[in-house]
Amino acid sequence: YNQIRGNDMFCNQERQLVLKIVKAHCGTSKRGDKDTLLDVDILSHLYDSKIRMREIAAILRLADELSEGPQRTSQYMLECGKFAQSSLIYHKYASITQIHIDGGNGRLVLTYNIDYPVEEHIDFKEFLRFVYKRILKLDTERRYCKYYAPSLDKLKKTEASINFTINGDICDYDLPKICLEDKYSLVEEDIDLLIASISGLDDVDTTV
Repeated sequence: YNQIRGNDMFCNQERQLVLKIVKAHCGTSKRGDKDTLLDVDILSHLYDSKIRMREIAAILRLADELSEGPQRTSQYMLECGKFAQSSLIYHKYASITQIHIDGGNGRLVLTYNIDYPVEEHIDFKEFLRFVYKRILKLDTERRYCKYYAPSLDKLKKTEASINFTINGDICDYDLPKICLEDKYSLVEEDIDLLIASISGLDDVDTTV
């Protein structure tokens, strides 16, 4: 913050507000739980204007969750094996993820384009499980953030589709679209059932 705005006394109020909002986008609260938005004041003021602190923090937190995608990684680094093993799965996830915010229809739309086999050092079923958990995490964040931000209330559901190719060739594997609405949520116990429904890909001959 100081590098961009300086550390002049004039900025002290703005600095305090910005850092409180940013701090709430992850981590733990003062109480040790994950409800970080509760730590942010509902309202504050800056330059004689009202600031909806908690709502801004909620929007930022959801925006952070929606920032996944190829722009978060490097295809060159992936192909050259330049990422550490511990972070490889996150970069691979970013490379296959497309996110669309469809406010007009009240939904977040996730599309995953997975080429099989995924990666030499990533187990296929482990990667699918990771993808499903990320879908759950994003939908949880959608529900959580809109609780504190009325402007997000129109986002009623999260939809996710997975498309497969095998060594670059389109695979006509018609997986049902996942739709997580406010009235129903996928639970982690469902993940193994979903993975089992597409486990047949392990038996596919991927030789060219």
